[in-house]
Amino acid sequence: MDKKSDPEGIKFYSILALVLGAFGIWHIIDGWVPQARWLERYPEFPATWYDMGIYEFYAYNRWTGLLLSIGAIVCAALAAHGYWTVKRRDTFLDEVRQSRRRSKT
Repeated sequence: MDKKSDPEGIKFYSILALVLGAFGIWHIIDGWVPQARWLERYPEFPATWYDMGIYEFYAYNRWTGLLLSIGAIVCAALAAHGYWTVKRRDTFLDEVRQSRRRSKT
């Protein structure tokens, strides 16, 4: 009996990777690129790119951007793994069916 593949899980992780990636990029831009609208409200922009302070606006955006990006990478890896597992399983089952047909004839 053939097991059904689960494309819903693949779609879910693909969409989640895109959403997390978009929010991650947004936070990274807000955290590392000085913009006039934020410099007026939060004038103390970190001097170095690796300054990840604790309780400031830019540090929050930097940490959130990094965590969202890591989440997007993990979701993309899960989606890719699911896709290749389903594809490999289908290919393997096709090969088994063909070999059984050859052995029966």
